[in-house]
Amino acid sequence: MTTPARPAAARGRAAAACAIGCALAFVVLATAVAAGATQGVDDRVRQVFRPDDVWGVTQLRVDVLVEGLQPRNALLVAAVVTVAAAWAQRSWRPVGLAALVVGPAGVVVLGVKELIEHPDPHGLTPGFGGSFPSGHVAALLVCSGLVVLLLGLGSRWTAWLVVALLGAAMALALLLQAAHWASDVLGGALVGAAGLATTTAVLARRHDAARAGQRAAAPNTSLDSRFS
Repeated sequence: MTTPARPAAARGRAAAACAIGCALAFVVLATAVAAGATQGVDDRVRQVFRPDDVWGVTQLRVDVLVEGLQPRNALLVAAVVTVAAAWAQRSWRPVGLAALVVGPAGVVVLGVKELIEHPDPHGLTPGFGGSFPSGHVAALLVCSGLVVLLLGLGSRWTAWLVVALLGAAMALALLLQAAHWASDVLGGALVGAAGLATTTAVLARRHDAARAGQRAAAPNTSLDSRFS
């Protein structure tokens, strides 16, 4: 008789599939951006969200979100929660988890920025390399996702919905300000989603391995108790 798949195992498989899909989509998108294939769509989207490059009340309002949740602040919040979790658990595991979530995403974002050097909507390449992918979107997603995992809320879809809404809000704000192209924010979202999905898959696999070890030890413990 077959047993139903455990929720952790099912989540792990779904997360692994999501990570692979997002990674492949990012490679395709990055290639298209480097070749200039996305410029026509980017130009049209820019005109929709910030017509004629006019800076008005809407841009001022969303600037609060862009500045308040910029990568530096998102990383600071994630760092504080990581340190608090490590202290509460008397363990370095939260630090390792933070490195697993944030590290690879940061390397990909900064590396691709330097590699492609895609100018932003105003023809500039400020900061680290170019405009693609958006570090604002990627950092907000991975940092808020890290907080979800550190708080033990990884199995709650409502927590991930909040993460997704934060990322979407940042993407919308950046488009309204014409601070990034549409391809930039999509690229940042793919990097963030791939990083979080990969971490979720790894954690699910570790959980399954731990459960398997417990089940393997249980019969031996029961047998030993009979002869004690």
